[in-house]
Amino acid sequence: MKRLIDVREGEKVKIVRIDAGEEAVKKLLRLGIIPGTEVEVIKNNCGPLLVKIRDLNIAIGRGISQKILVEETQ
Repeated sequence: MKRLIDVREGEKVKIVRIDAGEEAVKKLLRLGIIPGTEVEVIKNNCGPLLVKIRDLNIAIGRGISQKILVEETQ
């Protein structure tokens, strides 16, 4: 497993776990960032990460993206 912040642009991964506080987890769940969901990293250089979940592009701050654990998709 690795952290979302470590995923390269263009890679698709599956969310495994969110190791954050209760309020941060609730916010991510409302955005569709749910364990088991596949995401594609669109942008990961400076500033927030841009990820694609289903048909939506969502910006995630670098701090919280360190707390999202992912695994490679098969």
